[in-house]
Amino acid sequence: MGNFEDDYSSDNINSVSIEVVEQLAAAENTDPRDFPPLFPIIDLEALDRLIESGPSNVMVCFSIDGHEITVTGDGTVELTSSLL
Repeated sequence: MGNFEDDYSSDNINSVSIEVVEQLAAAENTDPRDFPPLFPIIDLEALDRLIESGPSNVMVCFSIDGHEITVTGDGTVELTSSLL
């Protein structure tokens, strides 16, 4: 079981959605550019807008292929995987 966590902030050039893709790609041991689109599961643009302008107590959780992803309003992205 693996656990990855990172924080997004306005000083960070990566958006929350990019952080999600990078963590999923790392968990799958693949290049983020080769990771399949996530739109059927989650709208990453909407996720970015929500985190950038939403309340700090918001939490978004979703699952992708054995990975549980939690994004909180403060920009924390946490991926827990049962595949590692």
